Amino acid sequence: MKLAEIMTRDVITIQSSEPLGAAIQILHDNDIRHLPVLKGEELVGLISDRDIRHYRPPDQMVDENVMATVELLDTPLWQAMTSNVITLTPGDTIDRALDFFVDLRVGAICVVAGPRLVGIVSYVDVLRAIRDQRRANAAS
Repeated sequence: MKLAEIMTRDVITIQSSEPLGAAIQILHDNDIRHLPVLKGEELVGLISDRDIRHYRPPDQMVDENVMATVELLDTPLWQAMTSNVITLTPGDTIDRALDFFVDLRVGAICVVAGPRLVGIVSYVDVLRAIRDQRRANAAS
């Protein structure tokens, strides 16, 4: 099965010039966990709920929670995002994606055609496709 068959095509993205707070809001409002980061039309990163949970601004003072929260929300997105994004093409197989999910412990892979982002696939998308395929085979 090819990624083109299971990927999300209407990808919600954010521009790299936005603050981290904007990414947090988009993730929350759309009930998603992975958000591709673009600079213009170019894919430059990926920010996930996990990246945000593990990010700590430089010199964050534990005693000053309110100030730390403001600093976190105003943090430039590029400081918290993953910049070496794993990409595959629509013609790649779910087996290839599965290797990346297991070996590199990532939750989503951006799907590109040349330099253009055309989709995103999560490990849940792959698991769902495998489950559905097994159910279809069992019903035959």
